[in-house]
Amino acid sequence: MITTKHETSECDDHHKHETSECDDHHKHGMNECDDHHKHGMNECKRGHKGHKGDKGDKGDRGHRGEPGHKGEQGHRGEPGHKGDTGSTGATGATGATGATGATGIIGSAEYVHKIQTPNNSVPPGTAFTIDTLVSNDIPTEISAGAGNGGTVFTLSIGTYVIDYEMSLAAAGSIALYRGPAIGSLLIDTNTIAGSSTGTTWIHGRAIVNVLATEVFMVSSVVGTANVPPAGTAAGYYMVRLTILKTK
Repeated sequence: MITTKHETSECDDHHKHETSECDDHHKHGMNECDDHHKHGMNECKRGHKGHKGDKGDKGDRGHRGEPGHKGEQGHRGEPGHKGDTGSTGATGATGATGATGATGIIGSAEYVHKIQTPNNSVPPGTAFTIDTLVSNDIPTEISAGAGNGGTVFTLSIGTYVIDYEMSLAAAGSIALYRGPAIGSLLIDTNTIAGSSTGTTWIHGRAIVNVLATEVFMVSSVVGTANVPPAGTAAGYYMVRLTILKTK
């Protein structure tokens, strides 16, 4: 069957008209229903509030935020109280050995002779007489005795400083004579002291190292010695011997 364009257009128009009527009727019915529902709700009482629902599960932890800015430096606090004294530390290592100190004196002795004889005639090899003890604090180390026409002295092992003093009436010299025994004393030329004029005070000094027990005496070197008074001290024909032991 072939339908013409005119018939199709009439059918379309009729359909549009029916649809429009249905839409208007539906809208009118909805408005009536809404009005009726609203009127019913106003007449009904409000229902009771329902129970509070259970707490929901804890959510995941959020991301860590960015670090904040560094704050301003605070004021310096007051100094704290002084703490208790600590315990004594361990003893330190021993230091290096110091330099050797000056040599001390172990002991000393002094002898003199103040009268003229027999020291008014003392040839070389004869001992001056120096027999008056002034002091001796080491008599086991230093001792005096008669010998060789005067006084001889015995020294034990050690080091000694020996001073021998007097005045001679004329130019002359004196020295120490040393040896292992009285009969074998020889002049020690390192100990000579003298004067080219008379009545001059002569002072000899020697350092003597004794390796074995030793005997010594003070005697003239050349010519016979004669001891006069000591300067203006009339009547004092002084001869002095001083011995210091240092080690």
